[in-house]
Amino acid sequence: MKFLHFLHSGVADQNILGMTTFLPTIAKLAPDFFGYNTTMEYFGAPLRVIKEIIQRHIDSYVEGEIRDVIDAGLAQIYKCTDPDSVFFKDKGFLNLEYTVFDIFFAGSDTISSTLGWAFMYLAIWPEIQDKVVEEIQRVVGNDRAPCVQDRDK
Repeated sequence: MKFLHFLHSGVADQNILGMTTFLPTIAKLAPDFFGYNTTMEYFGAPLRVIKEIIQRHIDSYVEGEIRDVIDAGLAQIYKCTDPDSVFFKDKGFLNLEYTVFDIFFAGSDTISSTLGWAFMYLAIWPEIQDKVVEEIQRVVGNDRAPCVQDRDK
């Protein structure tokens, strides 16, 4: 939730992000006036959260047990011996941080927009809403949440 809050705040404040994005050298000359410090806060906080998440994965990592994309990245980093590879040591960890950031950043707005439109259509056409409820009841039931294994059903 912290991550999404900072992304939402940062993207919503386009006036602040514009100068920092397109003229970063000028923005650094007067960082408070041009919003550079605010931009760094918006995007620095999510990166700190991502680093914490990655650290928890490092602490609980078990070779051969890939739980998610972070573990898959760690597996590549741990086995990489090529200094020119994007998975090599510190460069690998930095790339993993930015990959996770990109997944959240790109995915959060897309998913939010898609769900918003889906709910709007369901509100307009209650007969479709009834079909969705019936399918969820038939496939998943009331005793558990949906999971990936339900997708083909």
